[in-house]
Amino acid sequence: MGTFNAYAACALWFENAKGINRAQARNLLEGCDDFEAIFTDGPERISLATADQRLALKQSHKPDEIIQRLRQTEKCGMKMILPADPLFPFRLNELEDPPLLLYARGNLELLNHARPLAVVGTRHPTQYGMKVTKMLTQAAVEHNALIVSGLAVGVDALAHETAMEQEGATLAVMGCGLDVNYPSANAGLRKRILSSGEGLLLSEKPPGTPPYPAFFPDRNRLISGLCAGIVVVEAVIKSGTMSTALHGIQQGREVFAVPGNIDAPQSAGTNFLIQNMAQILTTPDDLFVRLDWRLPKKRRPQLSADAGQLLTLIERYGDMTIDDFVDATGWPAGKCYEFLSELEIKRLIRCWFGRYNLN
Repeated sequence: MGTFNAYAACALWFENAKGINRAQARNLLEGCDDFEAIFTDGPERISLATADQRLALKQSHKPDEIIQRLRQTEKCGMKMILPADPLFPFRLNELEDPPLLLYARGNLELLNHARPLAVVGTRHPTQYGMKVTKMLTQAAVEHNALIVSGLAVGVDALAHETAMEQEGATLAVMGCGLDVNYPSANAGLRKRILSSGEGLLLSEKPPGTPPYPAFFPDRNRLISGLCAGIVVVEAVIKSGTMSTALHGIQQGREVFAVPGNIDAPQSAGTNFLIQNMAQILTTPDDLFVRLDWRLPKKRRPQLSADAGQLLTLIERYGDMTIDDFVDATGWPAGKCYEFLSELEIKRLIRCWFGRYNLN
């Protein structure tokens, strides 16, 4: 058993010991100088352990069972990523409470993507929430973002699906073992993420770990910790989505919230975030300008003269409605729509709730 595998064995052993939390396990691991010897000989070799910790480690010291779990991980096609591994996400190493190790399946190059963006929200989105999720995700993929979410039903699943529809990259962080089919409603989505070539499943829980509710706050801190920014589309006040947002704020991440109706429970959380901590998100540009994720200008495709005239107006004034175009050109609304559609098809402009801006 090599050095890195010995570290993984010790990490599994320490984290499974009753009464030893992740921070204490990390402290003990950092004080170890020979993981293989410690794993073989037992807790008496761990100099930093207290008497109670040694007792807990002695009770959980089951080398054969732990080695079998490590082998099972490899058989399941998972990659164990240790903190010393170059693949380990550098943003997670910045956290006060980083994971002891990670389990991954899929495109490992996504772990240190340059533009990771979390898109999270309620399991029961409104039609408005679903529309906004698709719009924001599409715009983010156009800006070469990696869409990160939690594989839950609702906003999370829609963000993953939209990213793949746009041929973008997506990463799903799970609160259970990667071999556990949870939530079962998203079994097909999990398979599509893995088969897309631009998808990754990630967890800090070993294979076989069930989706206990207590594990999901830990999962939420990883979603926010992996990302440069977090977009909260819709959220009730007491929810996993709000947990992710609050973790992001504590971690110093950029947190954005989409405003919603004041009488809608799904918007109570986002409106609270806007009032107190988060940045209001009313157009995709709010996000990309703040994160400095602007794309280099592309060569303009060939346009009809009328479409070019409308594009010039948008470049000059921005944030225009159909009435603005009618007033500026003197054309009927139908003609304006015709040439605005040409600009949208060529991805030169974007319509956001009836307002046209450069893409």
